[in-house]
Amino acid sequence: MTEVGQRAPICVVVPVYGARESVLRCAVALISTVDHAVDSVIFVNDCGPDADAIERDILKVIAAQPSFSYARNARNLGFVGTCNRAALELAPPGFDLLLLNSDAIPTAGWMDELAAVLAHSPRHGVVCARSDNATIASLPFRLRNPSQARSRQRTAEVHSALVDTLPQFSVTPVAMGFCFLVRRSLIDQFGLFDEAFAPGYGEENDFCLRMRDQGYLSVMAHRALVFHEVGQSFPSPQRVRLRSRHERLLRVRHPEYPTLVQRYLHADIDAVDAFADCLVLPHGETPRILIAVGEHSVGRAELIASLERRAQLSVLGAPADAVGVDRVPDSLGNRVWDLCVLVGDVPRLRTVVALASSARQLNLDSIDGTSAERVLRAVEAGIDVQDLRSSWKSLVAAKEELGLLRPPRQRTRARVLARLDEYVPRVSTKLREFIARRSRG
Repeated sequence: MTEVGQRAPICVVVPVYGARESVLRCAVALISTVDHAVDSVIFVNDCGPDADAIERDILKVIAAQPSFSYARNARNLGFVGTCNRAALELAPPGFDLLLLNSDAIPTAGWMDELAAVLAHSPRHGVVCARSDNATIASLPFRLRNPSQARSRQRTAEVHSALVDTLPQFSVTPVAMGFCFLVRRSLIDQFGLFDEAFAPGYGEENDFCLRMRDQGYLSVMAHRALVFHEVGQSFPSPQRVRLRSRHERLLRVRHPEYPTLVQRYLHADIDAVDAFADCLVLPHGETPRILIAVGEHSVGRAELIASLERRAQLSVLGAPADAVGVDRVPDSLGNRVWDLCVLVGDVPRLRTVVALASSARQLNLDSIDGTSAERVLRAVEAGIDVQDLRSSWKSLVAAKEELGLLRPPRQRTRARVLARLDEYVPRVSTKLREFIARRSRG
């Protein structure tokens, strides 16, 4: 048995189903990033499109690599079946298992980081890397401009800038299946994927949640970077159907799953991760400012007018008296802003929501001729990481108090009652009880 802190050898399993060009890019990247003296790699052909041609190409690429091998299923088993066969029949005994999508491109040092995080604690059961396209493992995850897709270049830029600022790892609800390192003892004891999720989608989440019930953690290794070309394994219509069906199955089996994900994204995530897109600004990018206004904030229209040509503005709260300004609802999703400006007496619930989406804040009790310049100076000021993390902890505590981190129905009830306290502080007990009953449905 591998001792804590001791790196076990790893067998990388790459299930192959079509997407020839992606497979070959993956193979070339593995050759240059795997420790050939310690680890092994197996490509498993699942008899998909162009199976014979892909077989010839893979064998040619890995011919001079003694730690690389190739296997082919007798028939198409699907992703789940292929992974299970590799884990139980093909991988060498005693090796931890790393399932890697054939459309993944690992970067230097990725396996050592993944292995180190797995070995860090006997409770670490599954580890994944960061990526440009892997849902909650994407970096940056929360975006200043959600209409602009993450690029590989942008992810590499942010990762390079923050790799020493991020913690080595974070505990997450699940690990992302595109790069999925599993402790061998878990496979020996519990098997791998449930065939109910065949041919694929959702199987890795189910595995992580089942292991969670057994006391093992899913972990994200922040310093390991693996790029990912999504959706190469299944045609789009099939992918949509599978994802929909298997998401329903996940919710039936693990009703706590959506709440765990939201809790991670809005509370447990490290503040540097939450605001990565603000900490590493793209060159020449216009500042993005969120203005949260109170009900009687005099001068807000003038402030907006003086800023809208020098920044991208979003307004939360009362309607903005300006054309072309982004008006956002109280539910801000996963967007982030470089600065939040609180104008006037902003209700507490709106304040917490706004500050939780902004890397910095500025309070303007009143607006005068210098306010716009004060706002721009605040944007230009650097972000202190220690202050950012401290503020994030305070905001999480405020969210807890306001009930914003509870399951959906409870969260709706908490929002309603919080708004009653803000706008009708002397509301009667009977009215509060009536609203609470209605919000519970």
